[in-house]
Amino acid sequence: MDLIGIAFEVIATCNSDCSFCYNIWKEDETYPHGQLSFDKIKKLFDKVLPSVPTSSIYLTGGEPLLRKDLERIVQYFVSKRLVVSVATNGVLLNESRARSLVNAGVSQFEITLLSTDEKIHNRLSGNLAGYRKACEAILHIKKLKQQAYVGFTATKENIQDAGDVMDLSFALCADGLSIYRFVPTGKGLHNQELLMPSVSQINDALEILDDKSSQYKMDVFMGIPICTSLLRRKLRNI
Repeated sequence: MDLIGIAFEVIATCNSDCSFCYNIWKEDETYPHGQLSFDKIKKLFDKVLPSVPTSSIYLTGGEPLLRKDLERIVQYFVSKRLVVSVATNGVLLNESRARSLVNAGVSQFEITLLSTDEKIHNRLSGNLAGYRKACEAILHIKKLKQQAYVGFTATKENIQDAGDVMDLSFALCADGLSIYRFVPTGKGLHNQELLMPSVSQINDALEILDDKSSQYKMDVFMGIPICTSLLRRKLRNI
């Protein structure tokens, strides 16, 4: 039986500065930064993959596209017969880089989209180009006929936009949406009071997304589990 998949952080640096970032290396100066070389990645996974029952790998970070050898990494995992997905904020995913990654073997992308309000998205991501580049990235991926999913992290500041983000995702021809609950670790730990949504807000957002998933025939996933005892109603589609 396959695992759902492997998530591999290929780099511990980023070109955004999300206020909700969970990565411990953002706040801990003693935590190792940087990245494994390609040769070390190959050595690691040549050892790991034979004993791990999976058919897919999810390349994340930090921002994976900061690695100039990302295509080489993708090609390695494709050679191992894995389906390769890349999670990115989209800022560096222009048409040329999207084509390069698709040619290397990426079959699915997840693009961070935090609001339909450009100011909110850019403020939460700490990147003034974030919103525009994220939308453009989705269009580049779909032009190449590959799967594009939207990643939405729900905080107190943007959770009311969940339904609108779903509408925009549908308009951009995205294939689905993953909703991530705010996790107060890393930089997010210092912003907990500002960003932690209430249980009622979480329920409101999930119920809206559940209904829109049915309306649009579009997949919605919980990127981070939530205790079902907190839910007001049973979700039919998420």
